[in-house]
Amino acid sequence: MSRVFGWLLVVQLVAALGALSLPAASADPDSRADANGNPGSCQYALTAPQRTEVPGGAAGVTATLTPGACTGQPVTTTVCLTRPGGQSECAKTYAFDTARITIVAAPTQGTFSATGKGCWQPRLNADFVCETPAPITATF
Repeated sequence: MSRVFGWLLVVQLVAALGALSLPAASADPDSRADANGNPGSCQYALTAPQRTEVPGGAAGVTATLTPGACTGQPVTTTVCLTRPGGQSECAKTYAFDTARITIVAAPTQGTFSATGKGCWQPRLNADFVCETPAPITATF
């Protein structure tokens, strides 16, 4: 009988210690914000489309989107490249990795457009916040 009471005491003690270590519930109505109401920020650098040579010597066009300084944790980085005529291809990476898209361009003349979207999490268990840099075009 005393073993049962001993176990009950241990269970109650563990439960009490666990409750002490739980974070306080947030009254913040914007679940994307930090404790001060700031959704944080991440800066993303989009490069202009540029001619490249792919392995094997074929001509291509490349664009990148790189996460920079962040007050949160970068989650996804997506870069897209649109060919003349409107067909797009995209590449996606995670965390601090640079997203890079290279398309073998046939033809390599015309206007190419690079677009991107970077998302970060301002704090643990917060919704993602995303930024879409202005598109950059290049004509070859």
